[in-house]
Amino acid sequence: MTDPTSQTPPPGPSEGHHRLTRSTKDRMVAILYLLMWAIVPEEGKNTSIASDALKSNPWQRSGQGPAGY
Repeated sequence: MTDPTSQTPPPGPSEGHHRLTRSTKDRMVAILYLLMWAIVPEEGKNTSIASDALKSNPWQRSGQGPAGY
């Protein structure tokens, strides 16, 4: 068995690890996350934020479009 106090500590930030930062060029993941947040239902619910917003659309409830069609 090894003594836990004799183990080497994990390397610090300057010893091979990179600081976590957001890319200024690749922002696709954030856009995708927001899309999924809107269309995937929350745990325990049957509808998503997007479907709830569509249901509350006054044009959809009346069955008419903006021009009365």
